Amino acid sequence: MYQHLSIRCARNLKKTAGQRRKKMNTFENTVYLVDGMNIKEMSYRSYLEENWNDETTTPEGVANRRQVRAIILDRDGFLVDYSKDESNLNPDFYTESEETDENGAIIKSAYVPEIKWGLFTWSGAHGSGPFKWNGDSYDSEEEAYNEILIGFEMDSQNRSYNRPYCYFSIEEAQDQISENVGKPYEVIERYFRFKDFCEQKKLEQTKIAKQKEAERCEKLTAIYAEMIDKIEGESYKETCTRLSVAIGSRIESKIFHAAVKKIRTK
Repeated sequence: MYQHLSIRCARNLKKTAGQRRKKMNTFENTVYLVDGMNIKEMSYRSYLEENWNDETTTPEGVANRRQVRAIILDRDGFLVDYSKDESNLNPDFYTESEETDENGAIIKSAYVPEIKWGLFTWSGAHGSGPFKWNGDSYDSEEEAYNEILIGFEMDSQNRSYNRPYCYFSIEEAQDQISENVGKPYEVIERYFRFKDFCEQKKLEQTKIAKQKEAERCEKLTAIYAEMIDKIEGESYKETCTRLSVAIGSRIESKIFHAAVKKIRTK
């Protein structure tokens, strides 16, 4: 049922715990992406997940080709059980008692397995093949997922897909914009600061103008609404006719109808 692939052959065991922790911290660093004249910030982890996730169709839906699972290994490093949820695993079931000979000498020591974490791959075209264990083992789910991120990172370095490039310092991103435009970044930055200032000023002026217009319409509506009284049972058209006669001249449609509605709700 399970693969008999020895953990001793796993390539990831060559990495020390310290190296893995250092790499995990690297994925939390901030990177910078150039988007036209703008610079976006995100964590290196988010950049890799959003742009280099090796997704495929699986029986579970669209998902990353490599998945983390909780695993149990026997004393020889062979996979005996795995699950997406570690609570579904029972290490006690695979515990081996100590064995001794007739003289009491130990011929086989006791073995108590622990829950570890490993990587599995949906193989075959479009993830249609078997779900295979990669032969690795980690002490935590985070460490295992770290290896998936390393795979994303390798793809970003070795493949030439049309995906955004990330910079590890904001200065590098600024230099790229400068190169794209052919002007010093300080000049570009001043231009966009001024542009943002003008756009903000325009928004503020538009807001003030709309507010003044609303106040003007409200004031005129109140004046015209006082020109005639409400008549119970009168139709909307009849109210319009009476108000039009009372005003005696053509006025703005939106104010006229606002006044009619105000009269009819007196």
